[in-house]
Amino acid sequence: YILINLNGDEISNWYDHIYDFQELHARVKNDNKYSFISKKGEQFPIWFDDAGDFYNGRAKIKVDKYWGFVSHNGEIAVRAEYDNVNNYSNNIAKVEKNNKSTFIDLNGKVITDWFDRIYHFSEERAIICKDNKWGYIDITGRVVIKPIYDRAFAFSDGEAMVIKNGVTIKIDKQGNEITNESN
Repeated sequence: YILINLNGDEISNWYDHIYDFQELHARVKNDNKYSFISKKGEQFPIWFDDAGDFYNGRAKIKVDKYWGFVSHNGEIAVRAEYDNVNNYSNNIAKVEKNNKSTFIDLNGKVITDWFDRIYHFSEERAIICKDNKWGYIDITGRVVIKPIYDRAFAFSDGEAMVIKNGVTIKIDKQGNEITNESN
């Protein structure tokens, strides 16, 4: 595969594969290594063991067995030190290390505690699990509903179901119990 311009001129090197452009760059693959090219055919000088597409100006990259992120200028934005990473969304990314999870900002700064598990955001709340108890954090990483539940589910229309001591309870985004009388 190669990039050509509208005149039919070749403007990039040949690659085993060129993926779709995401934001400003496309992921390219040669000999099971990955890099990125611009729409002008300019390639990043670094090759990675694995890579993902760009989201929020960052693409996940794998160096040896660890994951980090690269920016559009080709520089490492977040050092490859994590066992697993998710793509950025709303300028934060979930990362995992030593069987714990947290969120980082675009510069790699940890914005919340490390938890046993973290799930994706729904209505600006992410489910967290710490010591087998479930709660929620907000988009800034602040714990807004302490992990006191035996199980928790995603918010929908401002409400979530949680289980505590075998009883299913409906709560609002501040953790207040919703009863039929409060509707």
